[in-house]
Amino acid sequence: MDLFVSLPGRENIVVTVGERTTVGELKEDVAKESGLEKGTFDLVILGEKVMNESVEVSGLGVVDGDVVEASVSEWWPVKGYQTKYKIAKFGDDTQPPVARNDIIAIDVTGILASTRHQIWSTMGLTHTVDAAMSILGFDKGCLGMFPGEVRCLLIPPEEGYIHGYKSLNIPPNTELIFEIRYHKTIGTR
Repeated sequence: MDLFVSLPGRENIVVTVGERTTVGELKEDVAKESGLEKGTFDLVILGEKVMNESVEVSGLGVVDGDVVEASVSEWWPVKGYQTKYKIAKFGDDTQPPVARNDIIAIDVTGILASTRHQIWSTMGLTHTVDAAMSILGFDKGCLGMFPGEVRCLLIPPEEGYIHGYKSLNIPPNTELIFEIRYHKTIGTR
């Protein structure tokens, strides 16, 4: 089957894959055809960023002629802060974005940036945004999200746990990555 690969700032390419081609193999083909380094981009297939490279492309519902996006992995700064973000899945921008004092329903996974060791994960968390109830980078990084969005935050120690957090096994001066899946706003404080 032929897949059309949309590349940012470059001409699109066509990659031919078999029924049992994995996401990892597709990434290798895209890298070879486009000149991009394999680790510098992610694949967005049917609107979802695909992280598991062992999954077969056909098992994701892809059919002949579908468009696959190669999303260059870039971290964008949270305005006025050292925390950075990237969007793993775009949300519904016809709905209002997260604002200060919104009470939101989210799923969160936290990892240590240096080792990729998971330190925390929870589903169905209710969080009041920018109410000084969480670490600074997390609160500021939630602002502007749209319902359905999945955002990754890269939080430096100064806006996270600069002195560490013993019960979560976070050493001092450690960068953190939080993946946040924003479901909806429940109300405001």
